[in-house]
Amino acid sequence: MSILTQIASGTAIPAEAIQPNPKTMQDVYDDAVKAGKDDEAKAIKRLADFFAKPLCDLPASVEWFDELFALTKSHRQVPGQDRRFWKSLTAYNKWRNKVRRRIEETLGEVEKEKERKARQDGWVPLLDLMTVLSKDGGPIHAGEVGGVTAFADRARQLNIEPLQLSPQTIDLLLEQAASEPLRRKNVRALQVLQRYQCIQSLAAHLPLEIEIDAARRRYENILPEHVEAWIEQMLETARRDPEKYDPTTGKYKDEWTESTVATYRSSLRTCVWSASIRSASLRTRHGCVREVQMQFDIEFDPETPLERAALRAVRTARGLVRGWRDAAINVEGLRLSQLAQTLERLEQGDLFNMQDETILDMLEKTLVKHLNEMREGYGTYALRKDTNHDDLFCPDLEKGKVLMERWKAFKSARQHVTDLRRARIIADQFS
Repeated sequence: MSILTQIASGTAIPAEAIQPNPKTMQDVYDDAVKAGKDDEAKAIKRLADFFAKPLCDLPASVEWFDELFALTKSHRQVPGQDRRFWKSLTAYNKWRNKVRRRIEETLGEVEKEKERKARQDGWVPLLDLMTVLSKDGGPIHAGEVGGVTAFADRARQLNIEPLQLSPQTIDLLLEQAASEPLRRKNVRALQVLQRYQCIQSLAAHLPLEIEIDAARRRYENILPEHVEAWIEQMLETARRDPEKYDPTTGKYKDEWTESTVATYRSSLRTCVWSASIRSASLRTRHGCVREVQMQFDIEFDPETPLERAALRAVRTARGLVRGWRDAAINVEGLRLSQLAQTLERLEQGDLFNMQDETILDMLEKTLVKHLNEMREGYGTYALRKDTNHDDLFCPDLEKGKVLMERWKAFKSARQHVTDLRRARIIADQFS
């Protein structure tokens, strides 16, 4: 029986069948007045002036408010800047925080947040330990602790414990994020947890692996490592013309600037990612949907797989040499002249000189130690994990991270050439 039929027949309507009207900003204003918060009531009233509408026409929604009145760091991003609605950036942000908090109070979100914080779950020891490790020059940055604390609250809303951070729950966390900025914050917090799994005391509260990329791929243009390397090869070829190399200065004429390279890199990544998303789900003959990875077998000169692999190895070697010279890291137990000769050979494409085998091992150990000294365990972590999307809050560590990624690209490319050569020898034996 419908509610209208019940009204017409005089039947009593169950309380649970009556849907309450959604709250409006008028309710938020009234709530502030009842609480004696005149400053908050005055701030809320400004919304009616901003939209030239009564408060009862404006929804009481945190998501709606965040979308229209984001926290900004630039005066140019302040809403209503064209009519100078707020006197300053500081005034706007103070007003925003005041109104947002009152909306949360009226909707009961503050009480729910207090209840979640009071829980004695798996997040409590993890956050306590991270807080300790962020003090007195510890390996964890205080900003990272704040990000994980906020992430923990969002995970608690879905009743997800830290040990339950499986690919499925991570996908759920990203899918349920109220906005794109919140989704990015979730990813950054997960990256922090992934990064510090190398600290044994923290690893005890986390799963053995935190796999983020599979879920991120739905929302961000992240690409497989070999595709990233292919894009870098294209950019390296395009930005420097071998005929315009000046051996005196060691530079190329008309070389692209880093900003130009970054623009082309972004465009190429977006193009490839969009293509991969379009072909990500294929329907089989039986009608079931399965996920497939794109295969990027790009044909270009030189023609054979071994030649392509060798070309990639040569280019990654040059990238490593440039990065190492910029970083100027001292290699303990190695004379500068020896290091200079090795870097020179790598730059010239001599990648398999027996004189360099021991020195290359020393470079890797030195780089790992260099990063570990700046942040405990990070060098060991960076050697075995993809760190391209890590937010490190430290320029020197960021520079070291980039150098580590160049080292891994070179090492992988060099090994690939060796594998192809060995495979050809084995195949010839059976031909």
